[in-house]
Amino acid sequence: MSFTRNPAPSQTPRIDECDHMLCPHCGGHHITHERVDVYWRGEDKVQGTHVCTTSEGTSVDGHMLHNPSARRWGLNIYFSCEWCGHGSQLSISQHKGHTVIEHK
Repeated sequence: MSFTRNPAPSQTPRIDECDHMLCPHCGGHHITHERVDVYWRGEDKVQGTHVCTTSEGTSVDGHMLHNPSARRWGLNIYFSCEWCGHGSQLSISQHKGHTVIEHK
């Protein structure tokens, strides 16, 4: 498997021919999940529910600070790359009826 170095992280998830998501920093395909954050709130509400899961456990609070959606539900999955050591974040959010996916 060959890959090309990407000097600036891509916002669009990159997938190889085997359907593996690639690191946005180096193009490596060995990225591991470190943390998952799920955010829920009603449309345009300030308050909501935030669930954070790591290998150390799960917590629930009302923090919306890192919700990728300014108005509704959101999901962040945090990764670390075994090849270059950089961290990355896959975000899924809703915006005006669209589902937006970013990998940075």
